[in-house]
Amino acid sequence: MNLLGLITGGAPVGTNSRKVPRLGVIPRYAIDESEMRWFEVPGFNMMHAINAWEEDNGDTIVVTAPNILSIEHFLKRLDLVHATIEQVKIDLKTGKVSRNLMSKRNLELACINRTYIGKKNKYIYAAIADPLPKAKGVVKLDVSMLEIDQQPDCIVATRIFGPKLFL
Repeated sequence: MNLLGLITGGAPVGTNSRKVPRLGVIPRYAIDESEMRWFEVPGFNMMHAINAWEEDNGDTIVVTAPNILSIEHFLKRLDLVHATIEQVKIDLKTGKVSRNLMSKRNLELACINRTYIGKKNKYIYAAIADPLPKAKGVVKLDVSMLEIDQQPDCIVATRIFGPKLFL
């Protein structure tokens, strides 16, 4: 937090490229935050999660989220930001973290069917940034395509808006 930056018209928060991004996991029945475990995820700049669930009887945490590739521009030049959607798996027994790219396209504002929050879901719906904060269409991604053949692009449907149509 940079209060001076906020007062002088700068950004109230910033980035530190010398630090490795981390994800924190709190056990479901934790008594307090002291039970949180941190996992380093180099190059993964998550601003918010789309969904997360457990696999392997709770030994694996799966998170789907946008990865802000150009994080240094996020607060000042939103038009230069590029966000891909990734799936991150954390093996709680070994501490191993793996990442799978779901799409290289510039996607943001993703959502799922609310009845699947905290459960494994099949589809993610996201806006196609053109550039942020504008959107030129929407896509539907199939999460299960990662399990089948490690597809580099899980998009199964796209709708591009026509002239004078806005999201």
